[in-house]
Amino acid sequence: MPNKKTEAFQMKKNKQLDLSSRSSSGNNSDFGKTFLLLRYRRAQH
Repeated sequence: MPNKKTEAFQMKKNKQLDLSSRSSSGNNSDFGKTFLLLRYRRAQH
């Protein structure tokens, strides 16, 4: 029988992983572009 505590912990961990992967894939394109643009502009000056 699986331990309830471990099970809950694993679920929580999976949820966090899912959230982080989802946010990184969702925001990465926009954030990456903005970040690169900022760095590029900064390099120009």
